[in-house]
Amino acid sequence: SGLEGGTYPGAITIVNNDPTNPAAAVNVSLHVTGAPDASVQPSSLAYGDRFFGLPHDMMMTVANVGTDTLHVFGIGSGDLSVAATPNSFNVPPHGSQNVTVRWTPSVMGPLSTNLDIASDDGGEPHIMVPVTGNAIPAPVVVVDPNSLTETLFSGNTSTQTLRVSNSGGSNLIVTAAADQGTGGLGVISADDYALGNGGPDSFG
Repeated sequence: SGLEGGTYPGAITIVNNDPTNPAAAVNVSLHVTGAPDASVQPSSLAYGDRFFGLPHDMMMTVANVGTDTLHVFGIGSGDLSVAATPNSFNVPPHGSQNVTVRWTPSVMGPLSTNLDIASDDGGEPHIMVPVTGNAIPAPVVVVDPNSLTETLFSGNTSTQTLRVSNSGGSNLIVTAAADQGTGGLGVISADDYALGNGGPDSFG
């Protein structure tokens, strides 16, 4: 039980009271035919909300808990926007292979499909992995004006207004900071702002 595939030689010694052959040896041989056994983690992939048109990666692990090499012939997808890399590979007994699953949403809205992992696992030649997600529009930052210029005497201050708006379809998360020109950053606002579509905000 639990032996890897292969041939295991041995011997049986029969101890007896025959004065001419008190220890009779019998050669034995056991041939074990190994079998791969595939296991996949996680059992499903849920991307949640992801921006339309941009690639998003999740990791999946294909393990071999069997006693012979597992041959994965291919990982098919029910949706062309979902692809697995590597697509085919071999896994030794008690080994594993990480697989990157990339979803690049090509249409807006929900995703519901399956990955089909085809292998020579005799008990489960096709393992189905559900994949879900939801493609949403990305935010688009718009700043006005696109540059600010001021000349000041040392010690004086000036206030200017920079308007930030979002022309995209999801909230734009903004943290404002200023490059002081000497390698440092001067924070204009330490707070994060979530701007909805078309939502302006001013920093000054």
